[in-house]
Amino acid sequence: MTQWQLRWSVQARDAALTRASREALLAALGAIDEPSQWVQAAHEASVFLADTGLHEDAYDLNRQLVDHLESNGDEPTSIVASILINLANAEVGRGHYEAALETFARARDLVAGELSPSAANVAYNVAVTFAELNQVDEARNAYEEALAIWDAIGASDSDRGYVIRGLAACLARTGRSDEALARFDEAVHLFRQAGESLEVDLTQVGITQARQRRGDQFSATEIAELLAVAERLPPAHRAGLLHNVGNLQANQQDLDGATKTFGDLQRWAAEIGDAVALAKALASQAVVERHRGDLDAAMRLNRDARLRFENLNLTDRVSHAEHNYALLLAEAADITSDPTKAQELLDRAADHAIWALNEFDRHRHALPTPIDRVQLFREVYGATVPATLRICLGAGRLADVAAVVERARIQPVRAATGTGFEEPAPIAAHREAVPVGDGGDPLVLGEIAESMLGPGAIWLGWWTNGRRLVRAWSTSTSAAADQGPLDREALLRYWASLPILTDQDMLAAGDDPNIALIAATWRAASGPMLADPGASQCAASELDAHVRDFVLADSRVKEALESTADELLWPISSLLLSAEVRRHLLEAHRAGGRGRLVVAPTPALGRIPWAALPLTNPETTKPLLLVEAADVVVGLPASLAASHVANETSSTETLILADSLGDLESARRLTSPSASVLGAFAFEPATRHNLKRALARKPRLLAVAGHVRPGTSARPSAAALLLEDDSGTSDALTVEDLAELVVPPWCLILGCDGSGATTGAEWTGVLTGLVWAGAKEVATSTVPVIDDDITTRLEGELLRSVEAKGPVQGLLDWQRELCHRQARVGPEPASAPYRWATYVAARSVQHTPDLQ
Repeated sequence: MTQWQLRWSVQARDAALTRASREALLAALGAIDEPSQWVQAAHEASVFLADTGLHEDAYDLNRQLVDHLESNGDEPTSIVASILINLANAEVGRGHYEAALETFARARDLVAGELSPSAANVAYNVAVTFAELNQVDEARNAYEEALAIWDAIGASDSDRGYVIRGLAACLARTGRSDEALARFDEAVHLFRQAGESLEVDLTQVGITQARQRRGDQFSATEIAELLAVAERLPPAHRAGLLHNVGNLQANQQDLDGATKTFGDLQRWAAEIGDAVALAKALASQAVVERHRGDLDAAMRLNRDARLRFENLNLTDRVSHAEHNYALLLAEAADITSDPTKAQELLDRAADHAIWALNEFDRHRHALPTPIDRVQLFREVYGATVPATLRICLGAGRLADVAAVVERARIQPVRAATGTGFEEPAPIAAHREAVPVGDGGDPLVLGEIAESMLGPGAIWLGWWTNGRRLVRAWSTSTSAAADQGPLDREALLRYWASLPILTDQDMLAAGDDPNIALIAATWRAASGPMLADPGASQCAASELDAHVRDFVLADSRVKEALESTADELLWPISSLLLSAEVRRHLLEAHRAGGRGRLVVAPTPALGRIPWAALPLTNPETTKPLLLVEAADVVVGLPASLAASHVANETSSTETLILADSLGDLESARRLTSPSASVLGAFAFEPATRHNLKRALARKPRLLAVAGHVRPGTSARPSAAALLLEDDSGTSDALTVEDLAELVVPPWCLILGCDGSGATTGAEWTGVLTGLVWAGAKEVATSTVPVIDDDITTRLEGELLRSVEAKGPVQGLLDWQRELCHRQARVGPEPASAPYRWATYVAARSVQHTPDLQ
């Protein structure tokens, strides 16, 4: 009776009755003399105490139980394991997570190797603790372990529901909201089948958070229903739903409603001693006060919450608090009339924003699963990167801007032990700049650029959210940055001149991909980048008038077809290259030199024809093109470039994979006097076995004229060269496979746009994978190649140039020759910019730590 009275009093928020019931319960336990009865009663009471949020009492009672049982030694291991689980959960409630994991380890040792409910419960509770610590992958592994045990011994619907709900929460934590909601729905179904209405209510906590992260809007009726659900929840779980509802109200600008909800949560958390819930409520109320404009109150609440999170060792929450504090400081700077004070506030804001970004990055790199890293990148970086860039720009800390822009491209580097990933190295824009990040020798962008191209090289980076574009450029001694609107129309007009399928093409073709591909080819061949009347006429003959009219009705296509290549590319050049960078290149050219640029493009800039970008306005003068004034290479993410160790060879042999699948007529004639050829029409087919044998001879150059498959966010290492298997069908040789075969130091990938010449949160192409596998230089196309006689001739020229000088210098010389040929003879298919400007080259560098 006392136990139920305790639960009722806590739910009713009657503090006096809670205290009286608690004292009565503990007194009743003290009056039990018979040991076995006391064990049973104390076990039950500890569950009630934990359920009502009285974690200190639950801890003390479970500590007594463990001491008693271990000294007695006669109890079954399942009972001891159960009480150890309760003790560990009480430690979690007290915020002592490391101690909790140690206690769980003791419980796990008792049931090691068992397929039993106790073993499943240990794994489940370990998962819950890891989730509290935001160690998502460890949590998911433990949930999977628990589910496997339950499946093996025949779990009840409710047992499965608990685990699946936990897995759903892990998916939600890394931004995989749709997957999470599907698993939450599965858990709700199981709980309903089991008649567990309370668990159905509890699952609303996770569902609400996942929907909120997905961006769903909640009606007033839905919010009222959620508050009613919160009233029905046990005290230890009520806080989570109240916190989510308060955040919903704040996000939907119901600030009064959010204040009331967070106020109720603070009082409730204080009454039951829930330190985590209280800290969360304070942090969220700080955001509400910021929206109200009361920055002093917001800062006071934020600092209070941050200190509490730090004391609880909740590093993820500390990071969010630091980021929010940076926003508060920046807003305070905006309304300060004293310029000196404003600068001081902005500098402090930048420090806090960068600190938070580093912590988020550390968490991202700790996740071993690519899709989780990508989703976390999108969810967390979606807010933190633009805010950090905005603050650093406002503070005039341009070297920090350049470092943060590249930091957003930094990717996990596998640890030398082969297990897990190393913490990301700090990034510095130039050698005198303060690095962004800590934990090791900094990667200096200006110095990496010079290692790739020589003295005076510039590293160019960009960041965009689809609306704004931040440009940053670094040398070994300086850095600069600016921001402005992203000219999406300029990019879309250029893309309209490429033979890539668009939604407009699919609409025109009635969703027939074959017709759409012909329409895309016709559109590109009719445009100024390719300028190929023969290809245009051939494609047009296969399209009816309706399709052609539909394509031409697109204003972007019409404008692109009416422009020259220079006119089409000038807006892109002025968008991506600052006036300062263009001026530097033009001055070097006038002095008889050449500029050196390392471009670090994001996926949104993946098809830029760098070599053909005009450096001057074609409306006022004949433009000088970038390839005429500068050497340009693509910069891999600094983390990958610096972790690379290039393969070596003493051979001068070229290995060619030509038309591996027998469907690219232009590719099958690619050959060279010093080359061995594998392909559908060669003496030996391009199979995995034949390639392995050929690579064992350690050729200097691998040239591929065929199909390439890009990787995916879920599995970037799925990027592959498509070979023929022994039965004559397609065989995907992934970059993981290539790494085991040892690729040559030079690689040339022809004929495909799937090579992945740009990288973002995860590398997604063969180019980066080849470097990862040991290639020193790689040249590749960034757009599809038109399959015709001109392609055959030009690819042969490029191959010979690369054989003689390597992928970087060979590509640069070939591009300059084609550009010069175009200038001599005017626009014609063999020298159109599309043919030579849509190739890029990457060169890796060996990072040497500064030992001074």
